Amino acid sequence: MIRVVWALIYLITVGLLARRWKNTLWLATRDKALLGLSAVAILSALWSAVPDVTLRRGIALMGTTMVGVLLAQRFTFDEVISVAAWALGAAAVLSFVFAIAVPELGIMSGKHAGAWRGVFTHKNELGQRMAFGAIVFLLTHRRKHRWIRVL
Repeated sequence: MIRVVWALIYLITVGLLARRWKNTLWLATRDKALLGLSAVAILSALWSAVPDVTLRRGIALMGTTMVGVLLAQRFTFDEVISVAAWALGAAAVLSFVFAIAVPELGIMSGKHAGAWRGVFTHKNELGQRMAFGAIVFLLTHRRKHRWIRVL
């Protein structure tokens, strides 16, 4: 199911990029290293021990790169950081609420019993997102809601 969702996201992204194909081509070719890295990831399926997995992940990397190009095309850096801050902030608040209000969903059981996972499937995913969120909040430049940044 997740693969289908990602495939739809990538197809929508391709459609949106195609609408402004000249700007897309200019943005995509502006950073040769990024384009080369994506190409190497896909071509590495030729010498991979597990070529089908490598090709699938290479295509996923290319799709994610296209999403990045779409974001660069449509939004400023500050706008992307602002949206990421809101999303990661909401994930942090919801994770806290889940751990307190619905512990059977927000706290892990089994091998990692007692570890908070919040709205994520694993404690490590929660940790990764919150670490990324801390970086994003440090990059925000708004003085208006400074207390949120600090929190």
